[in-house]
Amino acid sequence: MPTIHDFSRTIQQAEQRGGYLDVNRQGALEIKGTGFFGKIASWFRTAADVARTNERVMHAFVDALRQRYGQDFADESISQLRNTPLSSRLVAQVIQSGGEHQEMVRALNQVKVNELATKTETFANLFRDVAAERGCTISLEEFNTESLLDGIRKGIEQNKHVVSTEEAYNIARSAIEHFLKEIYGLFSGFHNDLEEALSILNQTHSRENLIEVSIQTMSDEVEGRNFLREHLDDSKFCKERFTGIESHPTDSRKFIATFGEDRITFSNRGGGVEIRGSILKQKLTGYSYRNLRELIEQDYLTSRDNMLLYACGPVITPFAHRIKQMEALPQDLKNKLAMQIMDRPIGNTTIGEAFGKNILEIINT
Repeated sequence: MPTIHDFSRTIQQAEQRGGYLDVNRQGALEIKGTGFFGKIASWFRTAADVARTNERVMHAFVDALRQRYGQDFADESISQLRNTPLSSRLVAQVIQSGGEHQEMVRALNQVKVNELATKTETFANLFRDVAAERGCTISLEEFNTESLLDGIRKGIEQNKHVVSTEEAYNIARSAIEHFLKEIYGLFSGFHNDLEEALSILNQTHSRENLIEVSIQTMSDEVEGRNFLREHLDDSKFCKERFTGIESHPTDSRKFIATFGEDRITFSNRGGGVEIRGSILKQKLTGYSYRNLRELIEQDYLTSRDNMLLYACGPVITPFAHRIKQMEALPQDLKNKLAMQIMDRPIGNTTIGEAFGKNILEIINT
């Protein structure tokens, strides 16, 4: 489709060459009636031919006005252009009027932006309503509104007509939805992914599974693991008979737990959340248990269940990093967003109990 500047340039060329402007079947502008044969052909044009040519050109010109200055200005120009052959002078006049119209529209639309910005209570209520529809319990005051207002300003100013108050509020609503979209998607995706992780955990994890996985980390040797399996229900290895922890005489990767005259050698290696080393020592000294089975089973689906942590960690940790990367949000709001998931149940515990410290460390470092 020819632009308004295509018309300005091409009609000047047509007049300079003594020809006239037409629109071909592809909708492009072309100059006719020039050169020897073009002049001869133009002599045989009837009034009806001229009228049809003018109509094609004017229709394309109005389309160009609509594209450049909007429907309102194009409609206003039709009466001025009706039954008037297009000339370079007329095109220049219309372009000048279009520019003035554009400036007027821009100024009036800016008034609408300023009205929204100054009607703080109305704007805050609109923000609250949109946020509530999306399940967000955050208020406008918690945001730096400059980027939000910039989005509204662009949404209004890109219009080629003077927007109504209703249109302005619809644009503001869309801008708010876009502004909050990242948060909506973050929470929606997070809860969906977490539900999937918990569903898989529920299908594959059990108390017996926890016991077997724990045995694999409590001892690094086959013989030691077999001993633990054989003595899971042995009451000799209970808290009442627990007498202390000793260093292994020859291997720092092991430690010895004593139960009166009975002894068990455990793994002393570090292992994150795995039951060995310092974590296992804390359990032996701090838990109340009647046997090794009970020592292990107390962690089932709690914040100390490493299978639960392994299942949910790949969902929860990236969530914390995504909050941290939201540069448009102030730090206190990032923390508030993180706090919204802390009470979410996972197993027999909550996200806050199992991951809270890690989440806040990620967001605040």
